[in-house]
This record gives sequence, C-alpha cells and structure tokens, in this order.
Amino acid sequence: MFIKFFNNRYIKYVPALIVSAGIFTISHQERPIFQVNSFEFHDKILHLIAYYVFGLTLLIATLNVEVRKRLILVTLIGIFFGISDEFHQYFIPGRDADIWDIAADSIGVIISLPFWKLIDRCIFKFKKLNV
Repeated sequence: MFIKFFNNRYIKYVPALIVSAGIFTISHQERPIFQVNSFEFHDKILHLIAYYVFGLTLLIATLNVEVRKRLILVTLIGIFFGISDEFHQYFIPGRDADIWDIAADSIGVIISLPFWKLIDRCIFKFKKLNV
C-alpha cells in the first residue's frame, strides 16, 4: 500500500500544492508571521527563500516534461503565482503589494532551476528503491 501510494502519478504535485498553500496562508495574514526587522531587506530574503522552495517543488511536479519546456513552465508558474500573491495581499488589511516582492519571488524561482538534474536523479533513485 505504501509503495503504491508513492508510485501514484499524481503524488508529484503534492509538494507544490503544500508549499503554495503555505505561501497563500502566510500572505493572507494581516500581520506577517515572520516579522523580524533585523535588516532593511529581510522580507525580500524570505520571499526569495519561499519561492526558491516553491520552484524546487514545481520542478518535482513537472518531472515528465521535456527539459526546456519544463524550465519555462516552472518559471512562468512561479512568476505568475508571485504576481497573484502580491495582488492578493493588496486586499488584506495591514498588507500591501510590492513590485520588489515580485522581483524577489521571481529570482527565488529562477535560482531553483539549475537543480532540475539533481531532483531527477534523487527521484529516480527513490523510485528504484521502492519498485
């Protein structure tokens, strides 16, 4: 049963759905949960990290797509999700939409792209162990 669950072709979408739900939940808060004002651009670093992880999960979700299309798809999904997240924050009291957050989100997704080969190898090894 456990092995069949991980061989399900839809399981690869779960990490991206969890991370996107987490980003949405945090951005829906009136006050950001991570309110550490240790330096001027701390929130941009948090955006970059969150979208870096989101980019990695999108790479997992697009495992069976040809590499060039996959990288373009991950980039577009990540950037459009970042834009929609900032649009969403515009309507939350105490939050605002910021073009620099979109830039940090986009950079986070883009720096995740070179790891596609490593992710493929790890997933292949995991599947090989469980089959």
